[in-house]
Amino acid sequence: MRFFLANLLAPRETITFRNIENFVPDLHKSAPAIPDWCGRRYIKSHYPSYDCYPRFIYLYRDGRDAVVSYYHYVSGRKGFTGNFDEFLFSSHASKFGSWREHVTTALDFAATFPERVLVLQYETMREKRDDFAAKAASFAGIEFDQHDLAAAIAKSSFDQLKSIEKKFGGEETQDQGAFFRSGETGQWRHYFTDALYERYLRDNRQTLLRLGYSV
Repeated sequence: MRFFLANLLAPRETITFRNIENFVPDLHKSAPAIPDWCGRRYIKSHYPSYDCYPRFIYLYRDGRDAVVSYYHYVSGRKGFTGNFDEFLFSSHASKFGSWREHVTTALDFAATFPERVLVLQYETMREKRDDFAAKAASFAGIEFDQHDLAAAIAKSSFDQLKSIEKKFGGEETQDQGAFFRSGETGQWRHYFTDALYERYLRDNRQTLLRLGYSV
């Protein structure tokens, strides 16, 4: 989503991790500079500070796949050296709060202030990317024509972003593992043991069901 918006905002640029901060800055990296930006700002954030923004796009993913993805992200940056079982219920996995609380609070906020939030599901967005991209662009207030929209969608496909990262480098200048690793759904089945899954469901079953995922 971040790369899609940047590609739409700067259709003549090649958006990479080297210049994306100029178009859609990461709050976790560019917070000191953001207040000085003029005009409308498009900001990436993981913090559940929903009331701080006049409008925001909330993109959620199956929590089971999300935690597997985050495990690889943190491990690739040497922020965690244990196995997945050890990671799942550690403080590393809940850096921005638990998945359940994060998603539930966002959905409740969207129900109260529907005009301020566009909620998108990662899995469905991948299947219907043209429709979801147009919704996101319109909600973000970005003017576009169909040619630029189609180009931004193509340049922001998972395979294309993996290629861009390989060519121009990842989030950090030093090699800390790929940011765009897999992007597949259902990968969690290869990581959860039966006992681990039952423990996970105690906290997350109702939220998964609320979002339409099967358990």
